[in-house]
Amino acid sequence: MRKEHDSLGCMDIADEHYYGIQTERNRQAFDIGPLTLQDFPPFIDAVVQIKIACARANLEIGALDEEKEKAIEKAGWEMMNREFDFNLPVNIFRGSGTPLNAGVNEIIAHRANEILTGNKTGEVHPSTHVNMAQSSNDVIPTAKTLVVYDQLTLIIEAAKELIRVLKQKGCEFSTVIKMGRTGIQDAVPIT
Repeated sequence: MRKEHDSLGCMDIADEHYYGIQTERNRQAFDIGPLTLQDFPPFIDAVVQIKIACARANLEIGALDEEKEKAIEKAGWEMMNREFDFNLPVNIFRGSGTPLNAGVNEIIAHRANEILTGNKTGEVHPSTHVNMAQSSNDVIPTAKTLVVYDQLTLIIEAAKELIRVLKQKGCEFSTVIKMGRTGIQDAVPIT
């Protein structure tokens, strides 16, 4: 167990978890159903992409040192590649805003610390270094936009395949004549 603290006090977090005190508080407060954030990896990945981009930008403007930026970025890529358990046990319906942003910050920070020091605690703080003044009101809508864009790309590709198959079937069955009804009394032959 490791002891973490925030403005509400201290809490023990199991060593195997990369999430921290904010995620644990949210898990306990919003335990209202079976679907958790970890059931929606594309949403988590979108937030992680934002964290990587922000770390790069913060390095570029001198707000974050290179060692921390590299560790944050490496942790982010590992998280997206599922190289470690990034467990986010917060309910999706109550945790898709600030709890998701805070949870990703904690996971990246704890893994970045492991990269730098061998321990989950250390030099990289979830809020100070990973979040670095990002608002959940900016991060979450941006993440949703990234997810919708990615999912629309999949849907468009599937729709193109459906159109191709329907055209093929249209040609294949173009000579088959059947009766079609245009009204209650009229029946006309159609192909």
